[in-house]
Amino acid sequence: MYGVGIFAPLALVPQIIQIYTTKSSAGLALPTWLLFIVVNTLWAIYGVVHNDKHIFFANLFMALFNTVVVVGVLMY
Repeated sequence: MYGVGIFAPLALVPQIIQIYTTKSSAGLALPTWLLFIVVNTLWAIYGVVHNDKHIFFANLFMALFNTVVVVGVLMY
């Protein structure tokens, strides 16, 4: 479970780097990334309710990284 919690958020790093280095978000759909934030936030809440730190932290970081992508899409 630790691997998922670490590698899932890291999977977004190349997308974040591409957005901010090229200053372009062409090809990215804003509604998709907003839905990712909602889904990951709901999973994080599930982790809190069920006292599961792994689920909470993995989805918290996913939601944060997705938010960074959304900010990039809105900026560029």
